[in-house]
Amino acid sequence: MFFSGAFGLLQYRRDLQTASWPSTQGVVLQAATRQCYFLGSSPAGLSPEVAYKYSVNGREWIGTHIDIKNHCAADEVVQNYVARFPPHSKVLVFYNPTSPGESLLHPGPGREQIDLFHIAEILLGLSIFLALFFLWDSRRQSENRLGRTITP
Repeated sequence: MFFSGAFGLLQYRRDLQTASWPSTQGVVLQAATRQCYFLGSSPAGLSPEVAYKYSVNGREWIGTHIDIKNHCAADEVVQNYVARFPPHSKVLVFYNPTSPGESLLHPGPGREQIDLFHIAEILLGLSIFLALFFLWDSRRQSENRLGRTITP
């Protein structure tokens, strides 16, 4: 639990960092969907496939990430989402200032990431509480054992 919670908090911190990335104008090259699967099972839905071109300091880049997580969702939801990015349309691209090849169209944590962050907080808090409880209980048992051996 502790490691899951800590990993979730680190991921959320990374998601928050993208919200402060600078932006530039870009152009959509293509927008499509592809089938996505969970654990090799039958198709679970669609995932967006959007490619866009943008320039930073005179150098051109091609990005493919819409947000921090390109999601798999119900067919109609993804088709409607991808329809918002017709080829040759202009988009605002947010890029990592230390690595301009890393970019997103929607920076910052989404609703799902915020919910996962709250779950991570709960897991981390619960694991700390359990660790403290077990330390307290172990100490209490040790003191009881010592008390029994000293008393005749």
